[in-house]
Amino acid sequence: MKQGYFFIAILLFVLSYAPAQNTIFMNPAVAPQIDGHFSSGEWSNAGTVLIELSPNITTTVWYMRDQNNFYFAFTDNLESQNVRFPEILLDVNHDEAGSFQADDWWFHVSATDCEYQGQYANYDSCALIRPNWLAEPNFSLGNTVDTVEIQIPLATLAYSSQSGDTIGIAFLTTNTFSNWSYWPAGIDHTDPSTWGDMVISPGIGLQEVKKEKGLSVFPNPSDGQLQLHHHFPENAELYLSISDLGGKILFEKHVISQGEKLELDTKLGSGSYILQLIHGQKIYAKNIVIR
Repeated sequence: MKQGYFFIAILLFVLSYAPAQNTIFMNPAVAPQIDGHFSSGEWSNAGTVLIELSPNITTTVWYMRDQNNFYFAFTDNLESQNVRFPEILLDVNHDEAGSFQADDWWFHVSATDCEYQGQYANYDSCALIRPNWLAEPNFSLGNTVDTVEIQIPLATLAYSSQSGDTIGIAFLTTNTFSNWSYWPAGIDHTDPSTWGDMVISPGIGLQEVKKEKGLSVFPNPSDGQLQLHHHFPENAELYLSISDLGGKILFEKHVISQGEKLELDTKLGSGSYILQLIHGQKIYAKNIVIR
């Protein structure tokens, strides 16, 4: 009997742990400017995942949303790594079919912008500027592109965002003929049942995100050593927490402010985290990246 309980416990652990590696939480944020000029300030509230191109070479994908749009950015090692074009796959109804269905979308950025509903790599729609979504910049001769920003309106997807909804999602970089690199790793880009999950998280309200200007975190990304700069009064009681993107608290501490700078050694491994500093009824939040 004890062995049976032990087996069930292990099975539940595996089932609960494995999907989390393929899940992102799409939190609300203030809209960035989609101009191809990446600013860490614009994307400071975004979550991130890494696409491994080869050992020690990665592309970072940033993601966040507002009430009307999904926002994505691909940074590092695109055209400088033998040309890799960014792609986003969305299974809007999250029916996890084994092949592309009418609710499955493919978005692609190269010399032109392309998207297709219901089929992977159908280039019939390609244009320098698409009327129903935005990507900057395009790839062109004589100009090395290693950062691309993307805005996909919810109206394009015929999707009405609801907190707690889950959408199938995958991120790719590809040369379109012989090389594909993925998040989640090891998926099949033609099979939505293998993609990851994007949870539409209530996260932190838009007004609270705007208030977080009272908190700065340096450096970000970091090796785990952080400096928090704030404007709280002397002897203010603060609650500090760092959680993973699934909301699990990994680090927490009560702090009495003694000046406008707080030094912190998180001792966390590489990844993306949400840092929150609570003072009274106000929540100040920052997405942080540890490498």
